[in-house]
Amino acid sequence: RAPLYWTAEAKLEVLDGKGHPVVGKDKQRCVLSLKIQVLPVPSKSFEGQRTLTILLSQCAHLPKADLLGSCDAYCVAEFAGTKHTSQTIKNSLTAHWMETFEVSLSSPEAVTGMSLDVFDWDAHSGDDLVGRVALSRSRMLEISADNPSVPIREALRVLDAAGVVVLGKDGAPCVLDVLFTPEMVPDAPEPELDVTNVRKGAAADSSDDSDEEDETVREVHIDTIRAVCLCWRNCHQLAELTKPVHARNGALIAGDEGRPRFSEMVCPVLLHRHLAGKIKIIGL
Repeated sequence: RAPLYWTAEAKLEVLDGKGHPVVGKDKQRCVLSLKIQVLPVPSKSFEGQRTLTILLSQCAHLPKADLLGSCDAYCVAEFAGTKHTSQTIKNSLTAHWMETFEVSLSSPEAVTGMSLDVFDWDAHSGDDLVGRVALSRSRMLEISADNPSVPIREALRVLDAAGVVVLGKDGAPCVLDVLFTPEMVPDAPEPELDVTNVRKGAAADSSDDSDEEDETVREVHIDTIRAVCLCWRNCHQLAELTKPVHARNGALIAGDEGRPRFSEMVCPVLLHRHLAGKIKIIGL
């Protein structure tokens, strides 16, 4: 029995059906090189309950799927008894879904393999399968048992029904981008935010019914968000949020054509704080 991290190398001659050595175009015998190493068996698991937040980010380098030379892609994800179907991104060779869904895991035994199927929507006939990605149960168990609140990015090549990598219209491999964020249940206490409570509509309070409670908006500086968020340095969403605002005829534009509103952000960490605390980001 070999010890851990023992390493060995071997070179094996390739033989044809008759047992004769295969000779290459360069007149040299065809040789297969192997490297073997003994590694410890991973034993990742977790105790108690967990929630896995899954972000379907995008699918890039999609193939031509219709007469217009484009694709109407959507994704169907299945994991641990939960099924999520994304919106359809029409007429694009890069489908930006940016959609999240959550899966509750009561124990490691609840973890299953994960399948992600990419389809091309068709209004007149059945939708066509572009390709599929499968993550094994062992890989999903590793992801689910990883450090809480630390996103794990998987860039996965899409395979066709024969197991061959799907090539996009540009000739590059079709890649599905998914982000996983495991969370412990109950959630650990969140870091304190440096916030300032501001009365909303203070100038109009005199005309409101005195019995109604005024809404409170929490203003949070962008530097505080950066201090709380664990992955902002590599987060393209935050980069989009802080880029200069475009203008058209003197009018500021937000959303798809300019800088996105924070309410449109889908990062599980930032969006949770936005929805829970009615945060208004300042300092942009």
